[in-house]
Amino acid sequence: MTHLSAQTRLSEIATLEGLQLDEDAANAIVKLSGGDMRKVLNVLESCSLAHKHITLQDVYDVTGRPSPMDMEQIYASLNQERFNEALNTVV
Repeated sequence: MTHLSAQTRLSEIATLEGLQLDEDAANAIVKLSGGDMRKVLNVLESCSLAHKHITLQDVYDVTGRPSPMDMEQIYASLNQERFNEALNTVV
């Protein structure tokens, strides 16, 4: 299944389930799932257990993956701060 069709189907299912799914959250779900519709649905279900309005941060919180913003902060910290300060940022 292509990413576009997986995202379209994900949006349809979210609507049918009464969930409000932000577009960037839908993009992240499909990207993190590699387009595998079973994984897409598992992430959606996990998010829906805690949230009826699913945001980008909710997706990353539920999957346990660092968000792009977290990665930027870690990268900046590693390049600009002393070791102990950077380690605290990563932790």
